[in-house]
Amino acid sequence: MEGQIVVDEGIVGRRDGGRVFVAGVVHAMTVADSRRLGYKSLIMAIADHMKQVLGRPIGRIPSGVYILTAASGDHHMAMLASWVQQASFDPPCLSIAVAKDRPILEVIRESGRVALSVLPEKDTTLMKKYARGIGPAEDAFAGVTIVTTPGGLRAMDAALAWLECKVVKECDFGGDHLVVVAEVTGAAMLREGQPFVHVRGSGFHY
Repeated sequence: MEGQIVVDEGIVGRRDGGRVFVAGVVHAMTVADSRRLGYKSLIMAIADHMKQVLGRPIGRIPSGVYILTAASGDHHMAMLASWVQQASFDPPCLSIAVAKDRPILEVIRESGRVALSVLPEKDTTLMKKYARGIGPAEDAFAGVTIVTTPGGLRAMDAALAWLECKVVKECDFGGDHLVVVAEVTGAAMLREGQPFVHVRGSGFHY
């Protein structure tokens, strides 16, 4: 199997002409505290060989650029989300990957509802605002024009569209992110256009 990538039980390598070159996969993770944001940033200690073999192919999986919002009472939060996909036709559901240490998760669990704003192609204004992270004590919507969904959640007025959802399941598969499965209960197109699509240089960073 010339040129085949071999990934098996913590071993990564390339099989060429019957010879296998391997490198161990290190799953250790160093966590650094970030007081400004109120959550921990993850520094992955992964073997360089693994990054070289897997990083670029994983990075070629395209993702979008979205603003995920949630509220519990008068407490409204927002974060930049990228790993979002439609997960079901009936009922219409989305899967949303959220890092386990994001402050917004607590609000999502309390309310069971989220809204997702789909950003327009090449519109980096909102992306830059939320890419830096918003601390739990900060006003996540300062300087931003918003619309309110029927369920009382905030969405971006500059978005192509918003979707309002109820959470149906939270999936913890042992990774550094959770997958939130949410059923779309309401939506609106705000304008026509193409969505912001992001292709990464490596699958080991956003």
